[in-house]
Amino acid sequence: MSKQSHASSPIYSFLPTEVDGFDSLAELALDLRWSWNHYADELWRQLDPDLWKVTQNPWVILQTVSRDQIQRMLGDPAFRKKVDALVKARREAAEAPAWFQQNYQRTSLSCVAYFRVEEPSCASSKSWLSASVDGGCSKRSAFGPKSVT
Repeated sequence: MSKQSHASSPIYSFLPTEVDGFDSLAELALDLRWSWNHYADELWRQLDPDLWKVTQNPWVILQTVSRDQIQRMLGDPAFRKKVDALVKARREAAEAPAWFQQNYQRTSLSCVAYFRVEEPSCASSKSWLSASVDGGCSKRSAFGPKSVT
């Protein structure tokens, strides 16, 4: 797999980033889809079966397993082939059109808005932002459609 160096990031400062293939393992470990998609569970189980049984957390495994164990496992052609195949599949899935892009190819929508409701400090300040399709935003009153300035 093509090497994506993250060695300058502080989270990598004590990890064996110089081990060939480590970046691929880190890419898989930091892909949060592992919490619901267990495609790589066997890799982590092979690195440390006991710790995997207790934590079920790839990032903990990667931070805890010895440099020698990581080198040994990445030196095994079957293990390395599986790592490379999983990284390739993850990258292809990330680049593939998602459900919305597949089902609404001709839409003019180009962004997503995120709204967070917070407790107002007083009743008169209840308002929220609403996004229009063209990307503009306007402040609206919680008590009706009238614009608030």
